[in-house]
Amino acid sequence: MSRTRLPKGKGWFIWVVTQTMGGNPAAIAAAAKAAGIGHIFWHIHDGYLSETRVPGGADLTPFIAAMKAVGIESWGWGAVYRTTWSQGCDRVIEAMRKHPDLVGYILDAEAPIKGSPAEAAALMNKLRYFLPNMPIGLSSYRFPRYHPDLPWAEFRSKCDFDIPQVYWEQNTADSAGANQLQASYDEFKNMTPKLPFVATGSAYKAGGWQPTPKQVQGFLEQGKKMGLSGVDFWVWYHTQLYLPEVYNTIMNFKWDVTPEQPEPDLEGKVDKLWAAHPELH
Repeated sequence: MSRTRLPKGKGWFIWVVTQTMGGNPAAIAAAAKAAGIGHIFWHIHDGYLSETRVPGGADLTPFIAAMKAVGIESWGWGAVYRTTWSQGCDRVIEAMRKHPDLVGYILDAEAPIKGSPAEAAALMNKLRYFLPNMPIGLSSYRFPRYHPDLPWAEFRSKCDFDIPQVYWEQNTADSAGANQLQASYDEFKNMTPKLPFVATGSAYKAGGWQPTPKQVQGFLEQGKKMGLSGVDFWVWYHTQLYLPEVYNTIMNFKWDVTPEQPEPDLEGKVDKLWAAHPELH
């Protein structure tokens, strides 16, 4: 693991994995590969609940293996809570040990941990003690100024990048996705420390509102224009089932990703050094 790793290209949050393409790992991987998906976020815990106990949960081993086989990065994600922060850390640690191919962790911090700076600090200290080299992204509100009671400083002091939930819910303007992505970025860039910025867009229905293909297209285009490493959407199974035009817009959007090169072993490093310095031989 390297703490400089960021999600690349376009990606999806997976929630209720057993309902995502029938819970078929090969089908999910094939669809993701065909669409040029760069990263997938798997639901490894919800507070103290493990990957098999979250809604629609399952053993994620075959899903992560299927993604690796087609060259797509897998990350873990989960929500944290004030009352179960320590057990939540345990679930993350267990998942990272069980699934060594997970690249990193997306920490979902929302209302259940507001007003809890001590718990947030303890949570981050525990994660960093057991997983010091794991990249962690903070998934939370798109405009921090509206949520001052979230422990931003405690989380961000030990997170490696921001990945806010840029949900333009109830906004019907074609430019909503692009404009809110830029507005969220502008707010986060003024925070201390300044962290790399990734973002999650709206791809779900809420009451009578739903995002449009134009809004999603604009979100994706704006992300590339801004030079972000990538963006992703909430949430695959719901989008595919209820918003097929939005789903197709995301899957058809072209965002090329350069595969991460594995770190060479000691022998590989020696060979590379030898080749770079012919004067030594």
